[in-house]
Amino acid sequence: MLIAGFVVQGSGQKKVVVRALGPSLASAGVSRTLGDPALSVFNSAGTPVAVNDNWGDLSASDRAALAGFGLAPTNSRESAAILSLPAGRLHRHRARRLRQRAGGSV
Repeated sequence: MLIAGFVVQGSGQKKVVVRALGPSLASAGVSRTLGDPALSVFNSAGTPVAVNDNWGDLSASDRAALAGFGLAPTNSRESAAILSLPAGRLHRHRARRLRQRAGGSV
């Protein structure tokens, strides 16, 4: 699991792209990547503001925007979110591996 924090600079709302990559990193020489990363973003109060398991589950407009920005994940098991976040606040991002069990993932 990876937990990272970030602060949005400036004032007002800002559009932010957050991704959780795994399998595609292997082609860049990264070893021991997450096979099926899930993404969660929390606001400064700890409330989830975005959750995504597979980026293909995003709306068609979000998928098109990611592709237009050149930020679409290259593997269907990777995760992404396009968010409008308030500036000046800490946000936490968590990427975790989904464990496979008989009958599905948890």
